[in-house]
Amino acid sequence: MIPRHASFQIFMRPILDLPPAGCQRTFLVFRANLLLTQPKGVEMIARWNGRALLILLVLVLSQVAAAEEIAPGLRYEQRAEPGPLAIYWLEVDPGRISIRLRHAGDGGLGRQTVPALALQEGAIAAVNGGFFRIGGALDGKSTGLLKVGERWLSDSPLPRGAIGWQSTGRDALIGRLRVFWTLRVGKWRFPVDRINGPRGASSAILYTGAFDASTRTEPGGREVIVSDDRVTNVTEGGNAAIPKDGFVYSAGAAVREKVSALRPGMRARLALRFQPGFQAQPSPQRRWSEMDFILGGTPVLVSEGRKVSDFREERIQDSFVNGRHPRTAVGIRKDGTWILLVVDGRQELKSIGMTLEELAAYLVSLGCVRALNLDGGGSSTLVVNGRTRNFPSDPTGERPVSDAILLFPRETGR
Repeated sequence: MIPRHASFQIFMRPILDLPPAGCQRTFLVFRANLLLTQPKGVEMIARWNGRALLILLVLVLSQVAAAEEIAPGLRYEQRAEPGPLAIYWLEVDPGRISIRLRHAGDGGLGRQTVPALALQEGAIAAVNGGFFRIGGALDGKSTGLLKVGERWLSDSPLPRGAIGWQSTGRDALIGRLRVFWTLRVGKWRFPVDRINGPRGASSAILYTGAFDASTRTEPGGREVIVSDDRVTNVTEGGNAAIPKDGFVYSAGAAVREKVSALRPGMRARLALRFQPGFQAQPSPQRRWSEMDFILGGTPVLVSEGRKVSDFREERIQDSFVNGRHPRTAVGIRKDGTWILLVVDGRQELKSIGMTLEELAAYLVSLGCVRALNLDGGGSSTLVVNGRTRNFPSDPTGERPVSDAILLFPRETGR
């Protein structure tokens, strides 16, 4: 560590110019301050003459830069910034790279590490996705919006940030969003409080086939089983089997009488309504309904090319906003290019992490006009060709996560 009383005036200039985007070679400039972390590092520096020390200090304060073309339409970059900060990102052309969302389990439960999920699906690159539960009966269940293809796996009780995109990857939407379901049976309308979540005594939960084989609910409620658009059974208690071609409407003990008139054979269907909130681009309800993938995060970071500084509407804790943490984010440039970015944190000598406002500002500096914060902390992971490029902060190693954004060359047909 440089002594506190030392004073230097340094005129900095770039050490190496990065290659153009199409270059497939990798150029690296390593920070010389790694010497300071090695045994006898300070002693080694003390023996150098003044000129060598000045060169070392220039290296210490300069960026580490790396750029690599992974595939046509996919570029990986990393930098070290003052802080210190270690930052990694993928630039993705959705016209040449297929962008997919995958849950770690067969249904809406379970977790895997990002490298394991990428390997399983054959992805050439990946980053972790949304927030999720850890431990208990609902381990791996997303706590935000999650739609994969035609399957809704999770929702959010609050109008929080989300990104939606079609399989083409173009015209991605980013904004605050809430989704409402209603069960319609004949003349009756039954509101849905949440989907695929824990059921309380006064709540009504919708369980889809994307959740699990059964509802996992406790006795005391009443469950309406719907298959092929008809009520097939109304059961007392809990833990009803979920039909593959239907769903279960589970009413808790305090609201169970509301469905007492329902009988097998009645026609039943679900109505879905999107309620967009603050938007990072105009996105009416109809456009959200057209999205093949929807992933919840929080908060929206960038709107119309400007960083968002007021996150109160998404009801997140000050420590989450203003603390320095590892971060994962997704941003969209004006030309439609995606930025998938990870910042390491909680590693004092390597990377201290970012506040949300710092993260938003950095995404703007990369040209993003819209951006969303995803799950961070020990979940933040960026993988390229099967190798984790960042240094996740969990002391036990890479954290298994609920879901991930996976990238594939379009010629693979995915």
